[in-house]
Amino acid sequence: MKEKLAALYALQVQDSAMDELKRQFSVLDSGSKEKVVFQEAEAAASAATAEFNRTTGELKDTELEQQQVETKRKGFEDKLYGGKVTNPKELQAMQAEVEMLAKHRTTLEDKIIVLMESLDARKKEKLAAASALRAAKAAYTARYALYKESAEAVKVQAQAVIVARAEALKGVDPALVKQYERLRLARAGIGISAVQDGNACSGCKMALPSTLISRIKVGTTVELCQNCGRMLCILPAPPSEPKKK
Repeated sequence: MKEKLAALYALQVQDSAMDELKRQFSVLDSGSKEKVVFQEAEAAASAATAEFNRTTGELKDTELEQQQVETKRKGFEDKLYGGKVTNPKELQAMQAEVEMLAKHRTTLEDKIIVLMESLDARKKEKLAAASALRAAKAAYTARYALYKESAEAVKVQAQAVIVARAEALKGVDPALVKQYERLRLARAGIGISAVQDGNACSGCKMALPSTLISRIKVGTTVELCQNCGRMLCILPAPPSEPKKK
């Protein structure tokens, strides 16, 4: 029985190793915070570009309108002073149109100045947003690459544990495995503990009665820790190193 329990403990070692790898994998940082910052930077850059394009379009439209108004004003002015129109009412109407168009041109010129200043500010905002986006993307890319590297390392280790567990399982009594699995579910993943320091359960660290230790050493029955309820075993002593001559 001692050998069977020792073999079962070897299975526990692999299961504990897998549990630890699962824990490590669960706490890996995939860059969720960096991703949020990156997405926000994308949205900000998109908004800044849209605002820059809108202001650019409005400036072009205003400049075109100003040119059209000026062309129209010059046309009326040429007629007004060309001598072809002599009717006083027509001349008065033309004069009023020229003055109105001149005022509108001035209004458009003022608007163009404001838009040009605004466009300069929008351009700076666009460049700043693009710079922030590049930085956020670089941070997220680096973090995610590190996550992928760490995740791959955990997967490689997990695969090795799977192979080792399968090998360890070959030497374990199926009936003991069933009991072990039930205890593992009920005892935080630890179904069997080794006796450590001569008289303590490695699972709960509590001292074991000497009579219980004696039964474990005899090894004819499966013994449970009276405190935590886990199976107990005594591991074989490691082979001693040969003495140097």
